[in-house]
Amino acid sequence: MLTAFVEEFCPEKKVALNGISLSRQTVTRCIETLREDIKRSVKSQASDFVYFSIALDESTDNSKTAQLAIMVRGVDQHFNVTEDLLTLGSLHGTQNGLIRLLLKSQVWGLPPNENHCIIHQENLAAQTMKMDHVMSLVVSTVNFVRSRALNHRQFQEMLREINSEFTDVTICKVSVGVATY
Repeated sequence: MLTAFVEEFCPEKKVALNGISLSRQTVTRCIETLREDIKRSVKSQASDFVYFSIALDESTDNSKTAQLAIMVRGVDQHFNVTEDLLTLGSLHGTQNGLIRLLLKSQVWGLPPNENHCIIHQENLAAQTMKMDHVMSLVVSTVNFVRSRALNHRQFQEMLREINSEFTDVTICKVSVGVATY
């Protein structure tokens, strides 16, 4: 992939690229350097936040392992909005303790705003507005995309080709009329 980029945008550097060692240790070191740089950047931006929110999003990967993404969104004094992924981690076993702890503790003196997956909200709205025929099409489309790895990869590639701001379809188990968690 890097070779294709170099060939496209700076072909004169192709020879130099071929001389670079990409051993496992080199790649690991580069990733660690990038991780630390991103971490410093997010900390720097977060220190300027006047207001911020933290969002937790749980989804399931192909191996049925729950993945927890923690995002931060903040606004500085000049009304610049920043949104970044703080961390992504695998969850094993039951994980209802974190949400209950946040609801009980009210860490900053305010209760957390708890929202379910957006597709569940859309499903409930579709039921109220008698739009089951729309939701059944959405659900069958999502299920088709997620049913096989090839479908999923092709869908993600299509999103990349059209420069979509979205990179994937949300994973939620939904059946028309009933949302399951």
